[in-house]
Amino acid sequence: MLIKEFNNLEYEEKLFCVVDNGTFVDNYITNEVRINCYSLFNFFVELEYDPIENKIVNVKSFNSGAELDKYVPKSNIF
Repeated sequence: MLIKEFNNLEYEEKLFCVVDNGTFVDNYITNEVRINCYSLFNFFVELEYDPIENKIVNVKSFNSGAELDKYVPKSNIF
């Protein structure tokens, strides 16, 4: 599946696709939000979870780049 095809899926279909085919990479947690990053085919998908609403509130796909920076520990940056 290409990222364009994924982006054209309905919201629920995106969630099922990530759960069924994605590989968990890492998560990013703040007081307001929890984001789980998954590798899916040849791109990445973030599932944003709102702990107050107790549900996934956003699905974001991307190829690479700055979106991955939040998953790199600050102590490992030279």
